[in-house]
Amino acid sequence: MVSFAQRVQGAIYGTAYGDAMGAVVEKMTYSEIKEKYGRVETTQTKWWKADWPEAARQGRMRGQGIITDDTLMTLALMNVYVTERRHLDAYDMANEFVKEIAFRPTVYSGIRPGSAHYGSIVLSREAYFQSACAREL
Repeated sequence: MVSFAQRVQGAIYGTAYGDAMGAVVEKMTYSEIKEKYGRVETTQTKWWKADWPEAARQGRMRGQGIITDDTLMTLALMNVYVTERRHLDAYDMANEFVKEIAFRPTVYSGIRPGSAHYGSIVLSREAYFQSACAREL
């Protein structure tokens, strides 16, 4: 039988992998995706803007397994659930979620915002699940 912790783990990995794959084609039309990639079937896909000058892509980099703020926000929200251990309300969002995204350091698998590997998909089991699932969600 699949445990609740395993289901949570699957949801997090599904979010992160889907985000990493989808980030490559974000803002592209279906026709543009079809023309450029055919299908995106791996996290190791090169981003269509990767060769643009850094200023033109606003310092961002996608593709090659890099996640976006969507995954980081999901993890931040999960941290709030772990902290509160109940259904969240607007006050929790205003209080704990703001603290989580604005003031607490983000470290998943030893990766910090601003580092060369920021947003990398290497979310090890130890990095997130020991902190969340070990507290018995």
